[in-house]
Amino acid sequence: MYFTSEQIDERLQFFSELMSYNAPCFLWTYSPEGDLLSTNCPKTVLNRFFQNCGCYQYMMEHSKVSKSPLLMSGAMGLLWGAVFEHQNDQLERIHVLGPVHTQTIDNVNLEQVIWGKIDVHWKPKYKKIMEMLPVISMAMFTHRIMMMQYCLTNERILLSDIAMQNEPDDASLLAIEHDEGVYADRTQVHMAQRAMLNMVRNGDSNYH
Repeated sequence: MYFTSEQIDERLQFFSELMSYNAPCFLWTYSPEGDLLSTNCPKTVLNRFFQNCGCYQYMMEHSKVSKSPLLMSGAMGLLWGAVFEHQNDQLERIHVLGPVHTQTIDNVNLEQVIWGKIDVHWKPKYKKIMEMLPVISMAMFTHRIMMMQYCLTNERILLSDIAMQNEPDDASLLAIEHDEGVYADRTQVHMAQRAMLNMVRNGDSNYH
């Protein structure tokens, strides 16, 4: 079953309203070329953050070779999900969910994460943005990606149908890039997230 872009917008709007009753997430819509078309996020600086943490480029490359929804792990333990809208087998738009935390980060932990990695000028702004992001379990977030895919295609997919961002092997994918050129390694975070997703796939109740 195929939906027009207008019908998909209506279905995603309803999906967004349903999320708002639990743990609301931000929705972003991009053109096939990667231009931001719309968002319900009041902090559009998160778009630049997304573009500079490696996930955006990975998503754009993925969109050229696959129609599978995508789970992405970014710097500082953030997650994004992407689903790809096609019309007549041509990529029409990319819909992104996130970013979210998968566990609560208190001020002490946040200070430890950003210590020595974020310029002093950026720390208060960065902390404020991080604190406003929703905290959602890995299981719930992957289920929301599945629901977004259903909104686009009316297709019920399995968790195993969601593609995962491969472990980055380029320094640019291990960084947050601010105007000051600050970098932060996220290898350990990425490995932890892969382990969590595997637990979800294997039915570990601790992650539901």
